[in-house]
Amino acid sequence: MNGFLHAFILSYTKERGNAHSSPTYSLWSLKWESPARNRMKRIEPVPLLLAILAVAAIMAIGVFIAEQSLIGIAASTVILIAAMGAGFAHKKRTR
Repeated sequence: MNGFLHAFILSYTKERGNAHSSPTYSLWSLKWESPARNRMKRIEPVPLLLAILAVAAIMAIGVFIAEQSLIGIAASTVILIAAMGAGFAHKKRTR
């Protein structure tokens, strides 16, 4: 975090009188604390593979645009929509 933003956050929280009520920003340790820290420590394989598939589909769309292949663009778009939909559905199921 740059100095100007950090000074603004400190001065804003002191003026508002709630310097210790923020659950995600600790003024004493001066670092960002994620509320989902425990979930971030372990890597879940299914969302990782779906994310890699979605990125590969986006890259394939770019390649097929360069190759001027409408079938490839359409297939990659369908794969991208399916991967993103499956990822969001998986996220909703696991919460």
